[in-house]
Amino acid sequence: MSDCWKSYDKLEEEGYIHGTVNHSIEFVNSETGDHTQTIESTSRAVKRSLPRSGTTKDHYNSYFAKFIFRRQYLAHSEDRLMSSFKETKAWFTI
Repeated sequence: MSDCWKSYDKLEEEGYIHGTVNHSIEFVNSETGDHTQTIESTSRAVKRSLPRSGTTKDHYNSYFAKFIFRRQYLAHSEDRLMSSFKETKAWFTI
């Protein structure tokens, strides 16, 4: 999903399913229901999770992996430390 920025026009040519919403008219496409609120919200959450200083492009993958891990496995856990240990153990006992 995206707004109608011209650069996104090529996405469908590259094989992506691409829904759009024209923000100058509406925030939810009235015909398809497409919207960008979810990705915009997630983008803000990722940015908030980044270290306040000392971030480098070389570490972006690890920052994103940490964000996903926390959101997927620890967000609703009562004991985050124990959940972290259990998930890490599961990854290494294949």
